[in-house]
Amino acid sequence: MTLQASDERPHALADRDKVVQVLTNLLSNAAKFTSPGGQVWIRTFPQWGLALIEVQDTGTGIPPG
Repeated sequence: MTLQASDERPHALADRDKVVQVLTNLLSNAAKFTSPGGQVWIRTFPQWGLALIEVQDTGTGIPPG
């Protein structure tokens, strides 16, 4: 897993427990469905006054159907 975080730390108004729950589920699924030797990237950065979190992986993805 690779983390790329901006040095700038914008403030966010959010329910901390819900944010932790969403991120835990998202990262757990990314790791679960990425084959051994695959990669998961996490990037955090401020944009338009928001704190954005981007997750990308080399997993199989969600079927179109």
